Amino acid sequence: MAKDRQELISQKLAAAQQRRMRTAFLKALPEPVRIELEPALVLFEPNNSRVRCLASFSARGFEYDMPTTPDGFAFREFSWPEQLFAALAVYPERHDGVPAYLQPFGVRAFAGLSIEELWNREAPAFSVGFGWARQNLAAIFEATQHGLALVSESFEVGIVISVVCGYLEVDPNPHERIYELATWG
Repeated sequence: MAKDRQELISQKLAAAQQRRMRTAFLKALPEPVRIELEPALVLFEPNNSRVRCLASFSARGFEYDMPTTPDGFAFREFSWPEQLFAALAVYPERHDGVPAYLQPFGVRAFAGLSIEELWNREAPAFSVGFGWARQNLAAIFEATQHGLALVSESFEVGIVISVVCGYLEVDPNPHERIYELATWG
């Protein structure tokens, strides 16, 4: 009973923090994107936990202990964000009418965030149209700290971008960043 109560309190605190980060994330977006995203339905902790799990991926799939790979899963790494978005430019439009979830992985730091918010910048997930988000991924990505997940509500289609520390030998980024891309569907 005490453990259940403690877990509930923890979830409530996480959801409250995500509400603050929703506002911070929206402020970090360009105005045309912000105007479209502001009225979107928001999924807070624990309702966004399945989408948040997509942050843990590698060439083997999602999650590390027992990776799962959705149908059509592809993993690629890039040294520069321009390369990543050039690869996404050929992503098929056939899923654009599908309802989806957009999960930013952290909110980019900017003036106006408190010290606590600078350390804990986890945003909630937003309910969006897959096509709208796909077409605005570059602007949305700029407002994140470590990337994002865009996944259909059925989880059959998705795009996940993650920024990790390191460099690719073929084209090293002097900022030691690798832009990872997972797509499926």
